[in-house]
Amino acid sequence: MRARNIRTIGQLASLTELEIDGLPIRQPKVPTTKSALMVFAEQWKNKKDKNNKQKSEPKSKPGKLFKLLYSCLYEGQSNTSK
Repeated sequence: MRARNIRTIGQLASLTELEIDGLPIRQPKVPTTKSALMVFAEQWKNKKDKNNKQKSEPKSKPGKLFKLLYSCLYEGQSNTSK
């Protein structure tokens, strides 16, 4: 997706359905993208809530969440149990 200058979650989320259809991700592309973004949002919210409750621990980096989004888009994993 970097070749198409999509570097952030916000840029991915702002794409139209037509633009999503042109991305190199698994079929069905639009539902897959929506599902992956929803899973990402859920995981991000859970991480933020956890960090707010445990102020003594350093905030987590988003790297694991981006890997989760990638796996949802390309490998078909859409569960939130990771």
